[in-house]
Amino acid sequence: MMRYPLRFAALSLAAAVALPSSSHAATDLLHEWKLDETSGATAVDAIGAIGGGIGGTSSWTSGKINNGFKTTGSTLGYVNAGNVPVSGSFSLSFWVKPEDASLDWRNMVSKHDGVAGTRSLFVGQSLNDGALRFSLYFDGTNAASIDTPAATVASGSWAFVTATWNEATKVQSLFVDGVLRASATHAGQSFSVSRASNLLFNTNSTNSIAGLGTGSWARFPGTVDDVALWSASLSAGQIKAMNSTSAIPGLTSFDAQSFASVVKAYDTNFASNIGNTRWTRTTGLSIGAGATQKYANGYAMQFDDAGVGVTSLSRISLSFDPQHLNLADTTNTTDNPGVIGADEPAIYLSSHEIDGLVTNSSIGSADIRPGTMNGDVFVMLWLQDMQGADDRAALRTELVGAGGSIYSLLDSSDQKWTQLASVYNGFDTLVRFDDASLVGAINWDFATHTDIVVDRLAVSAVPEPTTAMAVFAITTGAFLRRRRNSQLTTHNETPSSKFEN
Repeated sequence: MMRYPLRFAALSLAAAVALPSSSHAATDLLHEWKLDETSGATAVDAIGAIGGGIGGTSSWTSGKINNGFKTTGSTLGYVNAGNVPVSGSFSLSFWVKPEDASLDWRNMVSKHDGVAGTRSLFVGQSLNDGALRFSLYFDGTNAASIDTPAATVASGSWAFVTATWNEATKVQSLFVDGVLRASATHAGQSFSVSRASNLLFNTNSTNSIAGLGTGSWARFPGTVDDVALWSASLSAGQIKAMNSTSAIPGLTSFDAQSFASVVKAYDTNFASNIGNTRWTRTTGLSIGAGATQKYANGYAMQFDDAGVGVTSLSRISLSFDPQHLNLADTTNTTDNPGVIGADEPAIYLSSHEIDGLVTNSSIGSADIRPGTMNGDVFVMLWLQDMQGADDRAALRTELVGAGGSIYSLLDSSDQKWTQLASVYNGFDTLVRFDDASLVGAINWDFATHTDIVVDRLAVSAVPEPTTAMAVFAITTGAFLRRRRNSQLTTHNETPSSKFEN
């Protein structure tokens, strides 16, 4: 997992890069409570040196990243970070795993002054149904609240929560797992906390004043990890990027301070050493904002201040049975070239449950007819295991790619396609037809595994470069900030004092 990569260091060579006017060059990570302690009565602030005091009944346990802070909800337990200033634009992010998502009014992170009805902000469970609420108290008394849809969080599962307030646009937003789930505009309002108020994790109050956190309704049963506070409203693309890279094993030891060096390498166009990894700037990566792409030896990620993430591909209408898919026939399709990458000229993706017109979706076929297109054809399959143990490995013996080669996601030699795994959850199989002039077919018959269905299908006709890795010029990973076509590349090597452009 990664920590918070978006600490934007000041430019030491401002003239080295011309930044767009919309960039958040001054944005800074103010505080980060990693909650990695294993004992003691203090939660250390790794950035701002405002440690949180541990109170009540609580424990250190396994977190999303290393350790986390756990409370049962049956008794009062909390981290009290004290009077942490929050004023104007801000972003608050944390990982959370609720024990019971059906409970209402459970405080995950809140800030208040210990007086009933005067909380400054609140993020937590709200309506008995797995929904989350983000409340701002502009006047100290009346709440402006936004709620996510039901089942946004689930019992026993981790979620990445980000609450933002943009003082300039007056927009209040709540993101879960990198996706905007609720927002509202409050014209004429300004957020500023003038009085002393405590920033608390896992409860709403440490005292017994009526209406505050000693009641069971206010105590959160679950685990919170890596709470971070910024002095600006992060963009949708930045938030998506943080969540997108959370599954990259190679970044587990990187924290916000390390990523400040990574961003500085971008800002100044000079290399930066973090441990034994050297970060440099490069160009040429063509993936969507906030997406993660896996190469044979590492990962790459890009985002930009516009916050435009990869949200959809071209879709095939379900008005016909897609058993015979002709890439040359666009009657029932739309074509969005370049959504996956600049070198993908034709991409087609079916809607949910491609064989909705077929009685048994565990059995089906799709003919791949390239028409006049040249080059290789790639077919990407999304499978669902509807019940019981996950036995999608049956695909290896029960899927036939007539004229093509079948790869599992993790074993695929066509690594550039695996970026879809992070953007479209569930993509796990790739079929490559080496010659588009030939008619190929995919047949699946999971008769002995009827709980496995083919959920979605994407087809791309594209000649694969013979030197794909050289074209991208990336080995172990990249990070782009602010502009789509500039990245940072990682090279695992002995650190050097030599700067590289």
